[in-house]
Amino acid sequence: MNRLVHTLFAFLCMLLCSQLAAQQVASYSFSQSAGTYTSISGTVIDSATNTTGAARLDDNNYTLATGTIPFTFTIGGTGYTGLVVNTNGHISFGSTSTTNTNTSPLSATTAYSAAVVAFGRDMAGAYNLTNGHRGKISYTTVGTTPNREFVIQWDDFHPYTTSTTAYYAWDFQIRLGEDGKIKFVYTNFGTKIGAPTATGTAQIGLRGPNNTFATNIKNRTITSGTHTWATSIAGTTNTSNCAYNSTTGLLPSNGLIYTFTPPIAKDVTPFALVSPNAAFCKSVPLIVSTQNAGTDTMKFATDTLSLRLVTTGPGASSFTKKISIGQLAPG
Repeated sequence: MNRLVHTLFAFLCMLLCSQLAAQQVASYSFSQSAGTYTSISGTVIDSATNTTGAARLDDNNYTLATGTIPFTFTIGGTGYTGLVVNTNGHISFGSTSTTNTNTSPLSATTAYSAAVVAFGRDMAGAYNLTNGHRGKISYTTVGTTPNREFVIQWDDFHPYTTSTTAYYAWDFQIRLGEDGKIKFVYTNFGTKIGAPTATGTAQIGLRGPNNTFATNIKNRTITSGTHTWATSIAGTTNTSNCAYNSTTGLLPSNGLIYTFTPPIAKDVTPFALVSPNAAFCKSVPLIVSTQNAGTDTMKFATDTLSLRLVTTGPGASSFTKKISIGQLAPG
């Protein structure tokens, strides 16, 4: 029998693959890295005008209307172009907004659709014109399609205190990526007015439509004496938090970045060449095992899959076959 010996390459290409299909925030991956804090100059939502109450940016909510984000930002499988910004270090999405006094946005029972929490605790804006510090929240869009980021920035904020002469003035950002990534970027929290001390905890992470751990929570933990802000670990409950202490230096370093990355929802890849495993006759079928490494079932009627076979050697050729029936579950 004549035998055809070729070098065969088989691979599967998923032509419709979205990172933005339905996922729970618990499936996001996390990384922490050293970077650069780049301050923005954008649209000012509000700025402090006094040392007390709402004028101090204390327990305030700000609704940014649909269309404010110039691209559809997707979290938990739902896309948004509007959001609510809260002075207590977080933002929320959906028809039900965070409450203005919400200081524990990850563990709160309020039924917003999602929350992104960079420094969730009781916060207020600085107001000391003599020293040039004035609490402010602003936003802008940076980058070009398809890599834009919508940036919300808190300037000159500090843990709530009744003192008007001794407090910190901290800056941090939430960056919402067009690709679904979420970044928290911090300064070193070293700027201060007078001689304050700051010791406490803050919630940091993502929340879905409820506070169920861990299905709808992706958060971080920093324990004083055990971790630094560069070595935070995964939270273990919906109330897990991150400690800070200005006396011991338990604070973020300038440019510290926390990144939350959504999973690829449908990711079909070759897994193994089942048969044959050597030279074979032209009548022997080529069988390739594949798996869906994503999180969602791939339905070939709508998620087109193509199998392409390429041969090299004498009479080199290629063949492509589209698969349009059946489905492939994750795993």
